[in-house]
Amino acid sequence: TFEYTVVDPVAKQEYVTTVGNTGPLAEIINDPGKAIKNSRDGVLIPNGPEEAARTTYRWGTTPDASTVSTPGIKKADVTVTLPKGAQTKENSHEIVPVTIKVRPNPPQISTDQVTNTGGLPNKGIDVTNALPNAKVTLIIGGKTLTKEADGNGNVTFSSAEVADSNGLLPTGNVTVKQSKAFRNPVTNASETLESDTTNKTITREAVRPVART
Repeated sequence: TFEYTVVDPVAKQEYVTTVGNTGPLAEIINDPGKAIKNSRDGVLIPNGPEEAARTTYRWGTTPDASTVSTPGIKKADVTVTLPKGAQTKENSHEIVPVTIKVRPNPPQISTDQVTNTGGLPNKGIDVTNALPNAKVTLIIGGKTLTKEADGNGNVTFSSAEVADSNGLLPTGNVTVKQSKAFRNPVTNASETLESDTTNKTITREAVRPVART
């Protein structure tokens, strides 16, 4: 009579962060075993008190700052090696892919475009720091506008597009975000990653006119 455990190691979850931020990955970077579970809930992967009875985990290439330096969907492999026990052959092992999604940072609207400009005519909004050819979404004056950034990551929303019913730049909140599709190397499917939102407030033009005689 003997007992045995069926181990089918899989990634616990997909890990999501933003460009330049390794914080959400810190735990699994330091301990790749934290990224792995048994596919059958309630059945633990062997982890005995003695080293010979423990499963070991090793990154193929440890995720680091370079992993999150660019947006996209990345794959990092963990080699899971079961304890040898009484067997005479080499330890059983499995290479498990872990998916890391690096969301783009939000595009930007310069402060001078929203300071003392509300209520003026012929005022558009220029957006910078988007990804080349990303979908950029601007919300202003209750309108949602979407355009594709150029090859340098810039896009202009014209004065006619952003103007209120009087043809003037509206005051109040204006927000912008971006999204872009990337290939998932684990599933080989295309998935869209979206940035957080940049929030700005358009303030009313309040420069007093000067009378000349």
